[in-house]
Amino acid sequence: LLSLSGNTTKIIEIANMAKARGAKTASITSFTTNSVSKIADYNLFCSSDDSFTKDNDSKSRMGMFIIVELLVSTIKNNLK
Repeated sequence: LLSLSGNTTKIIEIANMAKARGAKTASITSFTTNSVSKIADYNLFCSSDDSFTKDNDSKSRMGMFIIVELLVSTIKNNLK
């Protein structure tokens, strides 16, 4: 579950649906107190100066991009 603010309505709905079906979930958000991280079983947090992403999406999401890249690389290396 990726949400910079952790309070994106659609992501919260998806998190609740997954939880209701018994799925384990992981979140990546930039703030420690938010709705998505309260629902998720596992939480990763990234740093961001701003959670408003409409105007400058890539700059505000850079920390999230780095975490996703590290996760993908780790999984890829473990599958070899």
